[in-house]
Amino acid sequence: MISWKRLIIGCTLICPAMAALAAPLGLLDIYQHAQRGDPDFGAAVASYQAGLKTQDVGLAGLLPSVSASVSSTRNRYGLETTALPWANYNFTSRVQTIQLTQSIFDWEKISAYNEASALTELAKAVFAEAKADLIVRAAQGYFSYLLACDNLEMAEAQKNALSQQRTQAEKLYKSGVGTVTDVEETKARYEIAEAQLLAASGTLDVRRRELEKMTGAMPGDIRRITDPFKMALPEPLNVTVWLEAATRQNLRVISQQLNLRVAEIQADKGWAGHLPSLNLVASTQKGSAPNYFTNSDSSSRVGLQLSMPLYEGGKVSGMNEQAFFRKEKARHELESAVRDSQIKVSQAYLGVVNGIAQVKALEQAVKSGETTLQGMKVGQRTGFRTNTDVLNAQQQLFVTQRDLQQQRYTYLLNRLQLQAEAGSLNDESVALIDSLISQTR
Repeated sequence: MISWKRLIIGCTLICPAMAALAAPLGLLDIYQHAQRGDPDFGAAVASYQAGLKTQDVGLAGLLPSVSASVSSTRNRYGLETTALPWANYNFTSRVQTIQLTQSIFDWEKISAYNEASALTELAKAVFAEAKADLIVRAAQGYFSYLLACDNLEMAEAQKNALSQQRTQAEKLYKSGVGTVTDVEETKARYEIAEAQLLAASGTLDVRRRELEKMTGAMPGDIRRITDPFKMALPEPLNVTVWLEAATRQNLRVISQQLNLRVAEIQADKGWAGHLPSLNLVASTQKGSAPNYFTNSDSSSRVGLQLSMPLYEGGKVSGMNEQAFFRKEKARHELESAVRDSQIKVSQAYLGVVNGIAQVKALEQAVKSGETTLQGMKVGQRTGFRTNTDVLNAQQQLFVTQRDLQQQRYTYLLNRLQLQAEAGSLNDESVALIDSLISQTR
């Protein structure tokens, strides 16, 4: 029989673990799930792993290459000389060869190695960009889902409030205080609220499926934001510093800089078509019955092989011109990335700074709206306010509550986007935002 003491100890150990498993998912949980389940990020990981091997491929052209070959040939021919009559000779010759080639100077291979090194660095930059993009996409999906939940709850609350208001309008009408216009207006708004509730339910389902696509599983309980949380201004509070950081550290800018570097190396690589190449070639060969009159032979050779291109029908010149225009394209794309980073940094910076003021203003507006609605209801019962006044105050309150929640999410998202554009977005940034959200109920 299990003692009560053991049962209590077991419950003490199991209950916290089950509570942890049942805890609602926050932003950090969504991001971690997306790292494992998002197909776009999975493709970025595979591309990154492939890109790391590019340098090994480029280095191979500068290292020795060794090849072996074996041939077996059946020979049959006739021979007639002045001393001998016509004779047929049939035999099988076999040859084994091992050859080593070491490049001493080949500008194409040297440039190919430099290009591979630059492509490897580009793969790292693109992967860093993909990881930052995943954070932003996870936050967008998370906050969009929360906003859809808020809209659904507000639509339900608005429908219930309008149902009560319709009942109140009907009572007032029956008692002779209200009018049929009040009843019909309330009924019309109630039907609109029902339609809005249906639309909000559909939107929530779409947002849930978007999270499912990103995380690989249908999300369960999601942590909500219902109370104010600590908001902070950008540090430093100087947009110029953020703009300068974006110019140096923006991941898209860095990727385009590396793209330009690759294009420059490719343009330099094109001149290899005008330059000679020099290789060291060493081989050893052993033959069995190389001809009818010899049983076997062997030979070893070591030497230098110089190759000089003369004319290939204009191919080299055409490739050089292509490389030049690709380099110009990469230069323009870099300038575009720099300008885009400046715009996005400014937008995100202002979004954080202005977002704090807007959230505080909307929080006050919600308090004022609640007070106004209560006053309108009292005024309606005493005859100083109409049914329309109550409905308008009620509608305004719901709109303000929705705007407040949306502005809270926009503020948090702008914080992440500001760091992303400045090249400083990382896992710690997600954990910080998640801790802010955890402070609310």
